Amino acid sequence: MLYKSYNHVTISLWIILICILGMLTYYLCTLIYPHFDYVFVFKMLYNSPISLSFITSIFITKLILSNKRLKRDLQYDELTHLYSRREIFHKANQEIFRANRNHKPLAIIIIDVDNFKGINDSLGHPIGDYVLKNVAADFLKVVRNIDHVGRIGGDEFLIVLPETNFNDAKIVADRIRTVVSEHSYQIALNQQTKITVSIGITIYKAEENLTKDNVLTIDQLIKKVDQALLFVKQNGKNHTYCIN
Repeated sequence: MLYKSYNHVTISLWIILICILGMLTYYLCTLIYPHFDYVFVFKMLYNSPISLSFITSIFITKLILSNKRLKRDLQYDELTHLYSRREIFHKANQEIFRANRNHKPLAIIIIDVDNFKGINDSLGHPIGDYVLKNVAADFLKVVRNIDHVGRIGGDEFLIVLPETNFNDAKIVADRIRTVVSEHSYQIALNQQTKITVSIGITIYKAEENLTKDNVLTIDQLIKKVDQALLFVKQNGKNHTYCIN
């Protein structure tokens, strides 16, 4: 789920290759139209054909990298490096489609960090960010490679568990609560704090959504799982509740 850094050697090779292609294009043009003064045109533009091809290669490379960074920023949450809200919803809808096709259950888990506003207000936003990053890392210790984890709000997270029934989803949720609650978060040089989370679960069953008009979307499932989360938060927090 964490995005990979770019290989600078590969990028440099691409720049050199594009630069060479630019120079070859110039010389091919002079062969096809020998009487046209391409040198003059290129010099008028950027002083020399070599500098033109180099500048063009830099521009194209920067454009490619900008598009990759834009795609990365849309896919991943900047703070936690989990999936962004947009991307986790996209993944969830894909899994709903697969669940319908394969007639397999799909578990949707929503997680809220308990008393997070108090952490931000009393300890400051940098500590709040630190807590969110470490809580997100704790989630990844529990889930499988085929599961999807994303941040959908300030302190709210969504986990999509393909081919998972209620019992297995409950096991995953309880493991997450245990891992988080047992983690001592270092908030100062000689100060640690404990964190708990509230978790809501809903199960999508393909056999209940066989007709086209009855297929649910992730937005509709979020409304259901939000009800489960609200029940937990109104009844002491640090628990798990499932609603179908």
